[in-house]
Amino acid sequence: MWSRRRLRRIMFDMAVILIVEDDATLRQSYRMILELTSHTIYEAVDGQDGIDTIQDISPDIILLDMHMPKLDGIGFLEHADVKNMNPKPKVIVFSNLEEGEQLKAAYKLGADRYVLKAGTSPKELIALIETVLKTT
Repeated sequence: MWSRRRLRRIMFDMAVILIVEDDATLRQSYRMILELTSHTIYEAVDGQDGIDTIQDISPDIILLDMHMPKLDGIGFLEHADVKNMNPKPKVIVFSNLEEGEQLKAAYKLGADRYVLKAGTSPKELIALIETVLKTT
């Protein structure tokens, strides 16, 4: 049996994307960019807000910053138990972190991709989202 998420993707070619980012300017910019793709976009201002939001939606993709107040990206992945969600959303760590222990921890907790914020253009972000959606 297909999930609601899968049916939505098949019937409408739309995905639900959750942006978890504390910087309001960046969050709004990502939203404006991703709205061009006709996907449904939700926003969370930090990890705790992200946890509260995913309880109401079933995101296909989570675009996750790592450094946030209240609850950072690692805390979000731990408390949301993303790797055990069913269906599991694709998690893109979208941060300016260098490869290191925090990224290794993010992958262990369910992250699927890492993308450097500073090095990603709007066009590349859209292409990345579409590529990730094709793998779900």
